[in-house]
Amino acid sequence: MTVTDEVVLVFVGDGMDGHPRSPVQSDGREDGRGMLLVRSLADEWGVSPAAGRVGKAVWFLFHRAAADGRGAEVEGQVVGRG
Repeated sequence: MTVTDEVVLVFVGDGMDGHPRSPVQSDGREDGRGMLLVRSLADEWGVSPAAGRVGKAVWFLFHRAAADGRGAEVEGQVVGRG
């Protein structure tokens, strides 16, 4: 996790290839809500391949309220916005 005056940036990795999926939810399940939360709450998010191994990293970014009103740029493959 990286926190600056402008953004909070979080990376979460796993050992699986491919883009993350959001399975159909049922009220009885306690798993599978991670991407739903990311898509609903993050200002920006994306997926990057893991360096030198199988897997990926999902990153998500929250813009912090800055006095000058400017946001920050993030390098990566943006696949969605909140």
